[in-house]
Amino acid sequence: MEVHGQSFTINGKAVKLFGACLHNADPVVGRAISALLVEKDLDLMKGCNLNAIRTSHYPPNAHTPEYADRVGLYIEDEGPACWSETDDLRDVPLYMEIYSAFVERDRNHPSVVYWSMCNER
Repeated sequence: MEVHGQSFTINGKAVKLFGACLHNADPVVGRAISALLVEKDLDLMKGCNLNAIRTSHYPPNAHTPEYADRVGLYIEDEGPACWSETDDLRDVPLYMEIYSAFVERDRNHPSVVYWSMCNER
């Protein structure tokens, strides 16, 4: 993945991302969703002609990038922590540990084209 001016490229080819936010949640079980629900959600998104998802406010269920690899969806993998209005740097080691584990988990999935830290600040 590279950015050249206003072009986003993957393997040297310009790609336009058409996506939506994905909140891995169920009204009954909350965030403890099944692989079947992950697949249903991603199939619905793919059926709406989307080619990308943003995992909103927390990392996705571990099955999400696996299934996105199979069906051809790009992922913006959003970090598992939200920032608040503070300049206190004492939490930096904790955030570095959390984000390192998150990147380590998803780094070998071709569907994950980039990570974001979060959008709260």
